[in-house]
Amino acid sequence: MAAKKRKGLGAASAPPPRREYANTPDELVEAVQAAREATPKPVEQSRPKAKITISIDAELADELKAAGDQLGRKAFPSASALAEQGIRSELEKLRAAQNGGDPFKAD
Repeated sequence: MAAKKRKGLGAASAPPPRREYANTPDELVEAVQAAREATPKPVEQSRPKAKITISIDAELADELKAAGDQLGRKAFPSASALAEQGIRSELEKLRAAQNGGDPFKAD
């Protein structure tokens, strides 16, 4: 009879790294603080979002869609994120040039 194939990563995969455990309460506190500092902070996810509708050049829209299709979700930010980055960048330039570096305020 043929041997059963193992499911999962297979025999060639390395064992998981060995965990270090804290021996004292002080070591535990240090480990927790280090883990908190190593955790990436979300980038402005808590701000409320507003929906807007814009019209852009058709060729630009086609290339944006193609880039998203070719690069995939991990390498390509969403169209909303790209638009937000661009708008932030341009507003920074306008603030510096036209408003003394201060944010523009709605009346």
